[in-house]
Amino acid sequence: MAKFYLFMIVCIYNPTLSLENTCKIVPMSEPFETLNECLDMGKVLKTKLQLEIVNVYPASFCSEKHFTST
Repeated sequence: MAKFYLFMIVCIYNPTLSLENTCKIVPMSEPFETLNECLDMGKVLKTKLQLEIVNVYPASFCSEKHFTST
């Protein structure tokens, strides 16, 4: 059985931040059943961040993880 996990990469343009603090990777803890659900949520979160925060540059990707039951 496979689950899909969403990862957001959020970068902020701010000259006062150090280069190390400009971008953060944020893994979402809740899995998705399908790749399309995961990708759709990435689009929703990206749009929401861009509307709420000035000079933010978000990106997202989904990763598949297979689970086996014993």
